[in-house]
Amino acid sequence: MQHPKLSPSSSLYYIYGAFLGDGTLDRSKWGVKLGVTSKEFAESFKCHLEKLGLRAFSWIQTQTNACGKKISVYYALANSIMLFTWLQSHPEVPENYIADFLKGFYEAEGSRSRDQVMFRNTDLQLLNWIRRMVRALGYSVNIIPMKQNGFGSKPLCSLHLLGGREERTRFLRQINPCIKGVD
Repeated sequence: MQHPKLSPSSSLYYIYGAFLGDGTLDRSKWGVKLGVTSKEFAESFKCHLEKLGLRAFSWIQTQTNACGKKISVYYALANSIMLFTWLQSHPEVPENYIADFLKGFYEAEGSRSRDQVMFRNTDLQLLNWIRRMVRALGYSVNIIPMKQNGFGSKPLCSLHLLGGREERTRFLRQINPCIKGVD
């Protein structure tokens, strides 16, 4: 059995943020898995799992998206009942690891434009929690409800970083994402 390092660390809270955005749990094998279209993101997730002392695996699969287009999906996985249980406990993020957490969540759920950073999700409670963390780093944010994203689905909300290009650049430099970073 693998015993991961679950003491507070940049890697642990990065994994937590990425997991809340795009991760899944496989109860049959106590797996913590990420499946994304960015090879760099999947490799970063795997590297952080390994920094916790876990044996991590990665692979690629070709899938068909909702529009019928073939896409490559990159996966990273580690099996650990201890990490699985820790993630299910929804721990608070210590102040000195907020940027690491937001880096993972941004890579999963964030996007940027020329002047903005935004996070989109259907879980308003989660976005409110993210808003509190972004504010704790000294930024102003706004949550905007959006149109339904499909029949019978939850409404999508968008959290926007306010302040234009300067704040966008400052935020992205602070969290230093491996994808979707400063141009």
